[in-house]
Formats: sequence, C-alpha cells, structure tokens
Amino acid sequence: MATAGSCFAAFEASRSATTSEEDPVDENGFPIMTHKVVHRIVHREMGGYIEPSINDNVHLENRRWREIRDLDKYTGVSVLHLENNQIGPSIGTGLAHMSKLKALYLQCNMLKHVDSLSANQKLTLLNVATNQISGFTEGGLPHSLNTLLVSANNISTAGAIAPLASLPNLEVLDLSRNNLEGSDEAFELFARMPALRVLYLQHNPIQKVEYYRRRLVSRCVQLTYLDDTPVESAERVGAAAWREGGMKAEQDARRRFNEDKRNKAKAQTRRIAAERAARRAAANLGSDDSGRRVLSNEAMAAVPGALVLDEGWETALEADECPVCQARLKCGDRAIALQQCGHVFHTSCLAPWLTKASATCPLCRAEVATPEPEAIAAAAVETANARRRASVDEANSGDGTRDTGGITEDGDRERDGSQRWINYCPRSNFVFSNTTNQSSVMRGDAPEPVADDASARGEDGNDEEAEARDEVKRTIQTQLKKRFSRVSSEKSKAEADQTHSLDAFARLRAELKAARKEREDDAKADGMSVDERIALAQKLAAGDGEGAAEPTE
Repeated sequence: MATAGSCFAAFEASRSATTSEEDPVDENGFPIMTHKVVHRIVHREMGGYIEPSINDNVHLENRRWREIRDLDKYTGVSVLHLENNQIGPSIGTGLAHMSKLKALYLQCNMLKHVDSLSANQKLTLLNVATNQISGFTEGGLPHSLNTLLVSANNISTAGAIAPLASLPNLEVLDLSRNNLEGSDEAFELFARMPALRVLYLQHNPIQKVEYYRRRLVSRCVQLTYLDDTPVESAERVGAAAWREGGMKAEQDARRRFNEDKRNKAKAQTRRIAAERAARRAAANLGSDDSGRRVLSNEAMAAVPGALVLDEGWETALEADECPVCQARLKCGDRAIALQQCGHVFHTSCLAPWLTKASATCPLCRAEVATPEPEAIAAAAVETANARRRASVDEANSGDGTRDTGGITEDGDRERDGSQRWINYCPRSNFVFSNTTNQSSVMRGDAPEPVADDASARGEDGNDEEAEARDEVKRTIQTQLKKRFSRVSSEKSKAEADQTHSLDAFARLRAELKAARKEREDDAKADGMSVDERIALAQKLAAGDGEGAAEPTE
C-alpha cells in the first residue's frame, strides 16, 4: 500500500515533468514569475483575455513565487490574488504600474514589511493576514485605503501601527491574533484614527486591560463594531459618562438614555395614532379597524334627503313600509329618501346603519356621499338652535312635554330603531317615475299633494295642469305596483317552496312510521311458537284475524 510520502513524491515528480520545460526556477528550486508563465495562467488556465491590459480580475495564487515581477503589461487589473505564495520579505515595486488596483490579496505569504504601495492611489482593500509583519512604515500605504486586514502577524507595540493614524479613510482594521500590548499609547492611537468604525482586537493582550471596551468606545467616537459585538447608542452614552464621572455617572446616563428612548417611542406611538385617527376621520372610516366607511353623527344630521313626510309623500308611497321596522311610512314621520337610489327609511331606523355599520344603502349598497363641510356646520348650528328652543319651550310649558327630536305618536318605534336591524327585511320601496317629477323624488323632495279633479279645477282653473298631475300620480302608482308585484311573486314562490317541503317532510314521516310498524310486527311474529303460528294462519285464512296475536311469555 502506497504511503502519503510516496504519493506526494509522485505528485511533485509529475508536476515537475509538466512545468519544468515552461516554468523557470531559481537556484533554490522555487518558480520564477515571468510574463510567459503569467500569460499562460491567466489566458489558458483561468480563461482570461489574451490581451493582458484588459484583464481586471487576475488569480495568481498557490504558485510558490517569492517575488512579484514581469506584470508590466497588466495595467487594467483592479483585483489581484497573490495569496498562498512565498512572497517576501517585502512587496517590492512590481505593482506600482497598476493604477486601477482596488483590492490586493497577499495573505499567507512571507511578508515582513508593507511598503511601495503608495503609488496605488485607488487601493481600498489590503489583506496581508497570516504573514510575519511586525510594523508599517510611514508613507507606505495609500490614503485611499479603507479596509486593512493584518490578523495573525507579529505586531506587538502601538508604535508599529502608528503610521495607520495618518490614513484618513481607514474604516475597518483587523489586528486580531497579534501580540498588541494594552498601553495608554495604543488607546490614544486608535482615538486618533478619524474614520475608524470597525476594529477587531481579539486574542491580543490589550483585551485583558481593565475597562478595555469602555476606554475604546469612549475615545473612538465613530466606532460602530468592536471585536464581535456592535457598539450600541446606550453603550456609547454610558462609556462617555464613565470617562467623565465613573461607574455612577455611567449608570445615571444609561438610565436617562433608556427613559428618553421610551418617551420617544411613546410619543411616536401617540403621533402615529393621531395621524391614523385623522386619516380615518377624513375618510369617514369606522373605529373597528374594519376599514368600512361610515358617517359621523354630525354628517348624519346633514345627509341630503332628510324630510318630514307629508300627504304628497304618503300618497306617492301608497301605504309602503319602512324596510327596517316594517312600520308604515305615513304622514308626519321623519324619513330619509336617499338621493343615490331613492329608497326611503325612517330616520331613526337608518341612522344606526349609516353611523355604525356602513355608509351605504342597506338594500342596494349604493354609496351615501358625505355631506359638504358647510352643510355639516349648518346642520350642527340648526340642531343646537332646535335644542335651545326645545329647552325654552319645556321651561315655559311646565307640563314636562318637549320636542322629542323625531319621536311621533309611534314613539316606541323611533326609540327602538337602533335595535331593529336584526329584523331587517330587504323589501324595496323604490320610488321611480319616468315623468318630470322623477328628479324631485330622487332628490328626496316631497311630491306635491294630488287633489281631486273638482278641487284642482276650482283652485287653478286649468284642466291641463290637473290632467298632468293625474298622469304623474298614475305613473308613480303603476311603477310601484310593478315593483311590488314582482316582490309578491317572489314571495309566493318562496311560500310554495316551503309548502312543498312541508308536504314532502310529512310523507317521509308517514313512510318511516309504516316501516317502523312493519318491523315491530315482524319482531312479534318471530317470538311466536309453532302452534301460535298455525292458529294465526288459520285465522288469516278464515278472515277472522285482525293482526298478529301477542306472543306468549
């Protein structure tokens, strides 16, 4: 069985056989980076462009190179991967011509110094983790650098990273797994980094310093993430107070911060609730979160079509009933004739529906428009004046009677109108006419009283006007009769269906009773002896038996 050493030796031999003719090596046997080798890797192995200058993402990792060279023709590179090589001890000048370079990956190499990158003015990310870097030189890094990853190196003092304080755009710094000491100079150095937002210092001696996190958070005002924990606003406020007055000051500052936060949340909740209530009020929406549009009490008082029925209306309605309470709509009742559809209801019966359920007609679901603000204001003033007059009349009369606000001789009906929606009956009282009187009826205006021919002629002296009124009356009555005849036919059909169902149910009960009696007779016959069966058969044959004899015990 082949061992791991023999397999590795065979792999190295095969690799040497395939690359010895093309890849040159130095005196120590390490491959040398040449333009020919790089071109073969980029174009053939990685599928890049044959023209070096237009390749923007170049992968040259895992090649065991010790020096960066012969990359002069790759001027358009923006991302360069050189990790897992043996580049060192410095980067050298082999990348100075890459003016478009933005990201450079050099982790897992043999670097001890990071220099000669100041010419790459667009470089924003530099990864030199897992090397042997012990410090940085002044001016060796470009000012455009935003992210620097230096974990798992040999940095031990604050002076080794002092040049990083001169980088104005450095926001992310990873110094984990080093040997950085926790001196006051190190804390002051991090405070001098103007743009530092994310700092990783895990597995360093500086973490063992007392109040390590408070000292960093209080000094680095832009810090949002420290080690593996984000820096919250409460922690920042507490750390700033701790730096000024100690632990007691930090506790007081945190308590005030939490109270202010709760107060702001409550204020925000109240503001949102007020805005929501205002939107609902503007849209006339109900308060039950159903989203249905309803009318306010003020808008209900100004709904067009409200009237007191007179003789003309009573004649036009022809003894019709309110669909809600089933009471007759008669002269003197306060009613509403909806403009949108012409249906007529008692005011006390329709008000609960429009103000609590839906701003639509209960019969046909036609939308009831919200009155204009001027009309609502005028109705409110009129209601207030009516109440004032009623109170004055009550005080003057002294008999305890006053205006009941719409309660007529059938006062019980109006007081209980809001409770009668359970008895709602979808019966139509649609008033419609093809004559010129249609518009007035649809607006909710009262039809003119129709006098007899003699009085009309005697009062007006105009036969044509009297004939026109008669024609209006006949047209309205014809339309109402057609409407109610259709309702009556539908009601007759429903009654016929109900009668048929009752007859069928009665027949079914009779059949079940006969079947039950037959089963009982069979059971009795099964309990008779042989002699009793013979006697019964003889009786039946002679015509004397009326039924089966009782079985003996």
